[in-house]
Amino acid sequence: MFQVYVKLFIVFFLFNFCASAGLKPCLDSTGLTYLPSATSCDNELDDAICIEIFASADHTPGAVVVDTDCINPDMTKISLECANRCGMCCERAESSCGDSET
Repeated sequence: MFQVYVKLFIVFFLFNFCASAGLKPCLDSTGLTYLPSATSCDNELDDAICIEIFASADHTPGAVVVDTDCINPDMTKISLECANRCGMCCERAESSCGDSET
């Protein structure tokens, strides 16, 4: 457990002050349902760390909850490293975002 907290500490302080381009979760036009691309990637960080950092995120169908830290401009780098947890896989550079509604 100590290792998880050490990793969280390092990750938070190394990446908390990154610039943001205004990330947003990959939601449909209603904002109520994640697009298929939202969770089509793996987290780059360990899943346990992403769950710890973004505890309130929930992309269960019909229960979309966006963790406010996922869209926090100061957390951009970590949000992308936990893109699956934040429902932001389509925001990654390697994503084609083929199911975008815009």
